[in-house]
Amino acid sequence: MRMSRLIPTVISGASHPHFPLIVLESSLVQSCLPVLRALVSNRDATTDVLLFCLLYPPSTLAGDLPRKGLSIVDRTAEVPGYSDTAADHADTILNGVRQGGNTNTIHADDSIHLFLAAPDGPLTVVIDSADILCADLESPSKSYALIAALLSNISTRPEPSRLVLHFSATTSSPLRDLVLTPRLSPTLAHVVAHPPALLTHLATDQLTPPPPASTRERFWRVFAPLSARTWEVERIVLGPGGPGPNDGGEIVLEVLSRDPGGRARNVERELEGWTMDGPCPLTELDSVKAIFEGRGKTEHLTSDVTAEVSFNLNLTPDQRESRAKVPLPYAHKGESEKNASGSSGAILYHPDSADDIDDDDPDEDLDI
Repeated sequence: MRMSRLIPTVISGASHPHFPLIVLESSLVQSCLPVLRALVSNRDATTDVLLFCLLYPPSTLAGDLPRKGLSIVDRTAEVPGYSDTAADHADTILNGVRQGGNTNTIHADDSIHLFLAAPDGPLTVVIDSADILCADLESPSKSYALIAALLSNISTRPEPSRLVLHFSATTSSPLRDLVLTPRLSPTLAHVVAHPPALLTHLATDQLTPPPPASTRERFWRVFAPLSARTWEVERIVLGPGGPGPNDGGEIVLEVLSRDPGGRARNVERELEGWTMDGPCPLTELDSVKAIFEGRGKTEHLTSDVTAEVSFNLNLTPDQRESRAKVPLPYAHKGESEKNASGSSGAILYHPDSADDIDDDDPDEDLDI
């Protein structure tokens, strides 16, 4: 596995190539919120951040004291049909990315920035739940048109401006499928969170550990279809004998990067790790270290399969000589019958009383 370490550069905005669209994807058994939180609260970020909260409270992603350059639009209480004010998310979001507006103010009661307008310069726009956006607009096509307009507006700003979308659906999302098409953005980074138990399952039950313990072609051929079956991944983690939700903060991140203008392949797919301290190489995750340590042991095995057994399977010279003298039951099969008949391949036939043997006219009984 090539340690590309793409996640740190994606979070900071220093990735090459620049990804104008970043899609994060969570599942029922593994959340991608730590990565989303890092994108929002990273104090070393090279852009201002505009966060639209549609599902999670601002404190979940930004903490109690948001950093300088972070603006938040809290729309969690604006539910169509259930709130006193009109919840026009489309107008709020589109107006939010316009340059040259007012400055930010702060609520004294909750210490959360209230966004009035985006500042000039590079900007990272974050939507914490694209699924909720699609549900509120009641149309995947309308949501796609809004995201396309957002991306078009962001592309007019200096790099590394980008749009970050988070999907948390446990089933297939029509909006996600539309967003991932090259038509919207030929260049993107798609980050999917997987539980470490999935890699352990592949290594033990499918005998397919991640690279470099196996070849890339073999691993991705097994990993890709299995990880796409969310119900089976949930069974592996939450079913009988499953490890349950991971409380150690470790995540396996599948990072798909698409860059049509690059000299290498257009699409690259890698696995990276995430701990409570942030991104790390996959081999440093405590929950999957045993997979790679097992690989190191197998590399030093000799060709003799009996080298490490606890008892002796080898024969002494006397035992080998005695075994060679034992006649095998199939080695001389047929020789006794050959000697008895005097010839090889003889057929002995004794006619039965009902047989009609007539050498003169074999077809006499047909009455022709």
